[in-house]
Amino acid sequence: MTIEGEHLLDGATVLIGGIKVVPLSITPTHLTFTTPPSTEGAKPVVVRNVDAKVGFVDNGDTYTDTPLSPADINGDGVVNILDLVRVASEFGQSGDDLPGDVNVDGTVNILDLVLVVSQFGQLPAAAPQVE
Repeated sequence: MTIEGEHLLDGATVLIGGIKVVPLSITPTHLTFTTPPSTEGAKPVVVRNVDAKVGFVDNGDTYTDTPLSPADINGDGVVNILDLVRVASEFGQSGDDLPGDVNVDGTVNILDLVLVVSQFGQLPAAAPQVE
């Protein structure tokens, strides 16, 4: 999720329904983070800047948990180099329950690498944004 605002500082934190989340990136105008596991429904969203200022997202935030892409091997909500490294570390292995076997054909191979790379940077299709 991304929150748009003004004067956001490194070290700012976000609380969603009282659960602290760690921002993935912060610029003076945007704070991006992965939503925590939760029940569906409205949740208050609070941003705490390191200068002791607090901001609230009007009317809270409503989000729905969405399934992760199979290419998001580490389950952090985004397909990136960390997922690619996991596939590469299992490259050539065969068997059941290999996280790097993205297409679930029983072998971690070039097809799995291509699937991860083709989804680089993608968030879940239904990922909401708060602005």
